[in-house]
Amino acid sequence: MAAHVGLVLRISTVWLLAALTAGPTVLRAQEEMDAAGKKLLAASGYYDRGLYKPAAQEFAEFLAQYPKHAQATNARYGLAVCRYRLADYGQAAKLLGDLLKDKSFTKRDEALAVLAHCHIQLKQYEPALAALDEMASRHSDSPHFPAAANNRIQVLYFMGRKDRCLAAAQQFLAKFPDSGLAPAARYYEALALAGLDRHEEAAASLQKLLGEKANLPFEGEALLLWGQCLEKQNKLAEACELYKRLARISPSRGTYSLGLALYRMGKFADSAAALRPLASKSDDPLQAQARLQLGLSLLADKKTSDARALLKDIAAGDTARSAAAGYALAQCDIADSKYEPALAILDKLLQAKPANSIDLLRDRAFCLMKLEKYDPAAAAYDAYRQAAREQKDPPVQPDDLAQALYHHAFCLHKLGKYEASNTLCQQVPADSALATSAGELTAENFFLLGKNDQAAQALARMAQSATSEPQKLRYALRLGQCAYLDKNFEQAVGHLKTVVESRQAAEDPALREALFLMGDCLLQLNKPEEAAKVLDRYCKLSKTPRDEALYKLAAAQARAEDFDDADKTLQRLAKLPADSPWVQRGLLDHAQILYNRKQAKKAAPVLAALLAAKPADDLHAQALYLQGWIDFDARSFDSAAAKFASLAGQFPKHALAGDARYQQALALKEAGKNEQAVALLEGYLKDFPQGAHAQNARQLIGASLAQMGKGDEAVKRLSAMAADRSSVSEQVLYQLAWAQRRTDQKDAAAATYRRMLTEYADGKMAIAARAELGDLLLALDKHAEAAAVLEQCLAAKDVEPALALGARYRLGACYAKLDQHDKAAAAFLAFAEASDDAEMVPSALYQAAVCLAQCNKFADARKPLATLLAKYPRHELTPAAQLKLGEVLAETGNYEPSAEAYQAYLQKFPKGKFVHLAQFGLGWSLENRKQYDQARAWYQKVIAAHNGPTAARAQFQIGETYLAQQDFEKAAAELLKVDIVYAYPEWSSRALLEAGTAFRQLKQFDQARQQWTLCTTKYKDRPEAALARKYLDALAKESK
Repeated sequence: MAAHVGLVLRISTVWLLAALTAGPTVLRAQEEMDAAGKKLLAASGYYDRGLYKPAAQEFAEFLAQYPKHAQATNARYGLAVCRYRLADYGQAAKLLGDLLKDKSFTKRDEALAVLAHCHIQLKQYEPALAALDEMASRHSDSPHFPAAANNRIQVLYFMGRKDRCLAAAQQFLAKFPDSGLAPAARYYEALALAGLDRHEEAAASLQKLLGEKANLPFEGEALLLWGQCLEKQNKLAEACELYKRLARISPSRGTYSLGLALYRMGKFADSAAALRPLASKSDDPLQAQARLQLGLSLLADKKTSDARALLKDIAAGDTARSAAAGYALAQCDIADSKYEPALAILDKLLQAKPANSIDLLRDRAFCLMKLEKYDPAAAAYDAYRQAAREQKDPPVQPDDLAQALYHHAFCLHKLGKYEASNTLCQQVPADSALATSAGELTAENFFLLGKNDQAAQALARMAQSATSEPQKLRYALRLGQCAYLDKNFEQAVGHLKTVVESRQAAEDPALREALFLMGDCLLQLNKPEEAAKVLDRYCKLSKTPRDEALYKLAAAQARAEDFDDADKTLQRLAKLPADSPWVQRGLLDHAQILYNRKQAKKAAPVLAALLAAKPADDLHAQALYLQGWIDFDARSFDSAAAKFASLAGQFPKHALAGDARYQQALALKEAGKNEQAVALLEGYLKDFPQGAHAQNARQLIGASLAQMGKGDEAVKRLSAMAADRSSVSEQVLYQLAWAQRRTDQKDAAAATYRRMLTEYADGKMAIAARAELGDLLLALDKHAEAAAVLEQCLAAKDVEPALALGARYRLGACYAKLDQHDKAAAAFLAFAEASDDAEMVPSALYQAAVCLAQCNKFADARKPLATLLAKYPRHELTPAAQLKLGEVLAETGNYEPSAEAYQAYLQKFPKGKFVHLAQFGLGWSLENRKQYDQARAWYQKVIAAHNGPTAARAQFQIGETYLAQQDFEKAAAELLKVDIVYAYPEWSSRALLEAGTAFRQLKQFDQARQQWTLCTTKYKDRPEAALARKYLDALAKESK
């Protein structure tokens, strides 16, 4: 349990960024920054992405180029931290030690903290403690002091100084009770307490820890320790619950601990069931222990065949556990009455003088006795009992000693040594499970010794079987009565059966009682057909059967689904005096049977008769409840509500009171009384927050609020309704989506629309929902899904024209984003032809041209561009349309003419806003002609003169040129600069995707996974995120 919790210091680079900025905002390339600043910014960016090797390289290059820079000391510190992050703890410690010698170094507190952690990682606890002690004495006001103090606790624990560890943990918790590190201190407090054998205090500490915080990184270790502390206190059931929690976090440890605890509780079948999956996992470190314990559990559960097969395999193949498995195999043989092989195993094991020799001696004696080798068996028991007296830690259990006494006495009895046998029998404790057997053996010894009076006295103390038939029957009846009162119904039936099958049972009223008792036993054993047969015989033999017998006969008939006979029996019972509780119970059961058989009209007068008899509160409440349901089913909602209200009002503590309050609200809602229903449902939830109908109550509140026009409140309620399959509907989902859109919950609204269209694809609101979902998904950059939804919308036969027009433009946008340019162009052209929107039509024309160019349909692309230039000469897209010519030529592979077109643009518009685009186009032309150095020169011009998205694209293309040259390390570094230096998701996301590819080529799979994961999280709505997910999936499959 002395594992490090893993509270690694997170060294921030904020100090570095702050030094490079003029204000509180971190500089990006969109603002002015010198070359040194950019290099430091790149180093910081690499560090924050966990790319410590290139970060260290950037820091080192910075120090080499600018050794006297104002930030040189900080850069050295950054290099030290990078060495630390690269697990080069020795080098990091040396760098930090040198820094700490510099009295002008201001980050002494943080450096001490990191230095201490380096020593911890190197298991150099003395220097780690020295650094932490210096931190405590000189920098107790440092923001890093809490983390250092927390690490000091752990260092003391690793050094075995549990008293000091406990004191340090308690001091930390007193000083920093709300710190994020307090849970770790609490955990080590518990570890120290457990190490000091203060298990009850340790358990209390862990209970407080896990009660205050959820999802702790060391929650599994804490749960395991807590369970172990409880086991030390013999609180096994509580420990099992903790191990079940642990299994959800750490399946192997939790499952093994649970199986072991269940075994100790004597729940052997449950133990085996828990351990079996773990024992089959060949790659699990706990498999070997689990297999052995599974064998022991199967043995204890009397599954000896299964246990034997497993234990043989362990004994043969697991050297560390072969002795334990061998002993368990001997136990299997004993359980299967195979005493010779068991004895052989035990003799072999005893030669090694194992720690459990006392157990082996006991079992060896038992085997000899079972083999009827009574002389050596008696000697073996004598040796065992002598060894048991000498063993003090742990002492032999009293039950084992009592059993050994009895068996020893039995062996002596078989050897004819009756006096000696009796002497041992007298020593068997009176409260032992073997006391009766010892008494029987004593009687037998006296008998064989010829001491008849003493034998008679011994026999008198035991239950004696009768000799005559009447006596046997009466004794059997009494045995049956005892077993019946002890609720041992199976045993009772065994005794009573002899009486019931005798002819005297029909003649003797006293013996006839056996029929009633046996019938009731069979009913309790859920054997209704047999019970009904016996009870019917009893009622027929009795001229005036008592009310309880009639009631139980009817119950047996009902359970056997013989409802016609049950109806007749209950009608017969109803004729008896109504003040009988059995008659009243019969009336309630009769009404319930009639109701269940859809005979509510017949049930109503039966319930009225029951209520007229003024029954006990429990029956009264149940009658009102059933009356309420009869009215509800008849759609008499007001009357039903009144019945349920009467139950809840008259019997507020009855088990049905909460349910009645809920049903009352339901009836009021059905009656259109929504406000009253909401009030009642709120009251129900207040009083029964975890009630059986709590979830349905929340759903009904949401539905009622929606009907009352309270939209804001309805969002909350409708969400609860939608989460429950029993209350969700198309209307609920549509209303919820609109409510979420109105409250700007776009992702939630999209999810609701999706669910609605999945579960109600052909619903009345499906067309509108698809159009709205398409619009929403487009806004969320979920283009593929949006396109699919919009296609379905436009494919509908009865879609409205206005709705279709908007859907078509958005569909074109989706196709464009999905690179389905042919479809996109058709959609945009169709929109431009049908629409007269002066703002949207030029955009549609331009987008159509772009998409056609992407499809290599350049002649077709010129037409929408010409229309745009002719009809909308002053539109903001006109310059872009002219510049598009260069791009179109490039897309056809005509890179030299493309370059000429871009050069012409630069000549015509030397100060135009698109100059950087023309420069980029020239770079692109050169890159595609594999003139990578010249291309990078043009890209650098873009970067030098521009800080917008084109500069980000230029940086991206520099990385791409290195990719093309298969210089993957440079490519990765340049591509990551896109995300580090710029803030344009379009290119940052692509750069992360490509950087991941570069790292994959370098076989740096963890870095590849990191970049792709970052792409999916930081740019989750970008198309590249979808590709990143695919790459991650593929990488995962390759790693399997």
